[in-house]
Amino acid sequence: MRIMKKAGIVIVLLIILGLGYGWYLYNKEPLDVRSVKTDIEVTADQLLLHFQQDENAASQQFVSKVMIVSGAVREVSLEDDGQATVWLTTNELLYPVTCSFYKAEAEKVKTLAPGDQVRIKGVCTGMLMGVVINKCSLEEMKKFVPYNPEHR
Repeated sequence: MRIMKKAGIVIVLLIILGLGYGWYLYNKEPLDVRSVKTDIEVTADQLLLHFQQDENAASQQFVSKVMIVSGAVREVSLEDDGQATVWLTTNELLYPVTCSFYKAEAEKVKTLAPGDQVRIKGVCTGMLMGVVINKCSLEEMKKFVPYNPEHR
């Protein structure tokens, strides 16, 4: 009888610890990529090429990694709910690199225009119609200045 009582106490303690850990995980804030060290730095063209050559190997190398991807802005989209998305140009017209930003980054993203050179930090989630990067923040931007022969 004494062994059963001790086993019961141990089981109850394990259940309490399990519930406590579950509560901790449920209430844990998601990782803010903006404050995390970068694992990889790559251009949009290089990233797409890796996925086109061998998607499984590229997934192992890039998916769930914090990275900086650089390239030229192809298009910018700002939704009413504050969601901002930037598509980076690649050598493949149908396969851009898609970067979805934190809502707090929307004001910075508003200033972008097609042709601007950017460095974007985020987490790669794989390839759909192009490579997808989420939880993005704008690290660096250089405005595109078109050539005007009249201004010499």
